[in-house]
Amino acid sequence: MSDVNKNIILAEEYSKKKKYKKSIESWEKVLTTDPNFSTGWKTMGQVYEKFIQLEKWEKALECYEKALQINPQDADAKRWKDQLQSKIQNLGPEGLKKLRKEEKKRRKEKRGTIEIVLIASVICSLILGITTTVLWFLTGLKSQMIWLIPTGFLIGLCVPMLILIIGIIIRDI
Repeated sequence: MSDVNKNIILAEEYSKKKKYKKSIESWEKVLTTDPNFSTGWKTMGQVYEKFIQLEKWEKALECYEKALQINPQDADAKRWKDQLQSKIQNLGPEGLKKLRKEEKKRRKEKRGTIEIVLIASVICSLILGITTTVLWFLTGLKSQMIWLIPTGFLIGLCVPMLILIIGIIIRDI
């Protein structure tokens, strides 16, 4: 099985699982290899349309247009392009304004979550560092427990960062 076919299968599987970013990445690989594959362009347009974001809808329109340049007789690409243009026009100026406002809000919420996790990692690091230092002094085993201080700080930084990375990966998938 060729890489193109593998990427087509992957793209379709990602779409079924609603992992649209991954699906688009797979379609982009297919279209890099075969830029005249009109079905790939129109299907990637369909995936972009799944995002309820104006900038993604604009990319969907570009994909449909590319499919129509390659195959002007493609009824699906024409219909989907017309439907999306109609959807955007039907939103009107107020609807477009509302959609853009919602997009900004989602981006701010995403940034806010990352900032909270970073602050939590610093606080965890400080708490673990202070705790290990106090234990070090209380036990009186200063020479044997010297490794606890850097270990506490390291755990305090690593655990929240791993949580952050896992959260970003899950959100992007």
